[in-house]
Amino acid sequence: MRNKKFFEKFQIKTQKLINFNYVRHERYPELDLGLNENDFLYELAKVNPTNLFLGRFSKEEIQEILTKEGLWDLLAQRGFKDIVLEIDASNVLEHRLGIYNGEASVENMLIEIRLREGVFRPKKHFVPESDEIRDVPMILIDWLMLQDPTKEFEPDKPRLVHQRKPGLGIFHDFTNLVDLLADSAGKEAVMDIPEHYHGALLYSKLFHFWDPGMEGKLKAMMRDFKSVPLHKATWAVFLDCCLNCETDEDEKWEPGEQIKPVSKRMKKYFDHHEYKKQVDEVFESASFKIDEDRLDEAMKKYSEFLG
Repeated sequence: MRNKKFFEKFQIKTQKLINFNYVRHERYPELDLGLNENDFLYELAKVNPTNLFLGRFSKEEIQEILTKEGLWDLLAQRGFKDIVLEIDASNVLEHRLGIYNGEASVENMLIEIRLREGVFRPKKHFVPESDEIRDVPMILIDWLMLQDPTKEFEPDKPRLVHQRKPGLGIFHDFTNLVDLLADSAGKEAVMDIPEHYHGALLYSKLFHFWDPGMEGKLKAMMRDFKSVPLHKATWAVFLDCCLNCETDEDEKWEPGEQIKPVSKRMKKYFDHHEYKKQVDEVFESASFKIDEDRLDEAMKKYSEFLG
């Protein structure tokens, strides 16, 4: 039953890929979306996982990397010194890393990340010569949470959409570590599919949308909402209170593949003049605004939740 649930989650996540096809698992090519449930369970039963994170790293090696890259120091600066690291690589489709302050419990959780390996093939090519980019070994960030369980939200920094606790302020430090793991494991890129505007904004310093149109749209939103508090902007987008100034219609948020390139050919794609040209065209032509009246009305439903 547990494996069935993992398979269903796996299918749901890969169905959200707009511009890519999930071709196969890199280390276990027999595990692909062409399997039905019974086939999947049969193939999974034949796999003998090494229990190494991403098929490469032991718990001790992960501990060493996090120490060397300064993560423990960053957490200590925030008052967390009794750090516990947990790794679960028992499931082929999803590997989990958890970091806790003291006992490994939900109440003490500081960081949780769930990663999936796979080979991805672009469905659509936006840049000349990019059709040469075919089967790309990537890491997909299925879930990432960085939180301070000892704090509560404050009036000047209220809760973002689906946020449980205030953040740790180490987002870019940690995603750099994921990049390091991807490079060490021989992957060409790290991919995320941000469900919300604020997630895409956070990733945007290091990640770019495969679709240059989506990249231009995000940049235009960031420009137009620059003076708007982040919580207000992300709730406006989430509650369909973001308007396209040209059409005066709701601008829906459509999650797409946001990628941190690791290999030369992936970096070349995002550095291509045609990619940048298409991004600039959308950036310069698109504009957005918040429907203040509708947002105020919609937010009343969440007043108790926001505190």
